[in-house]
Amino acid sequence: MAEIEKRIAELQETRNFLESEGERIQRETARYLNLAQMASASVKIIFDTVSGWRETGHPMPESRSRAPGPTTAPVAWPAPAINDSNADSS
Repeated sequence: MAEIEKRIAELQETRNFLESEGERIQRETARYLNLAQMASASVKIIFDTVSGWRETGHPMPESRSRAPGPTTAPVAWPAPAINDSNADSS
């Protein structure tokens, strides 16, 4: 009888875990849906803005697919001087 009660307790614990995971997944799904909707709205605003610029003849920048311009070489900084004031001068 104790074995059956042990298994029932394990099943209840598993059920509680699965219910809480289901609730967590629902929250995450709602959060993702909200994020996707906000991203879509942002893209629409950008698209509408750029379309408006093109309709008014606003000059568009060249494609950025060109190779980047020259780069600056890294700077080699000099090492700091070590002042050994604790050395004996005898």
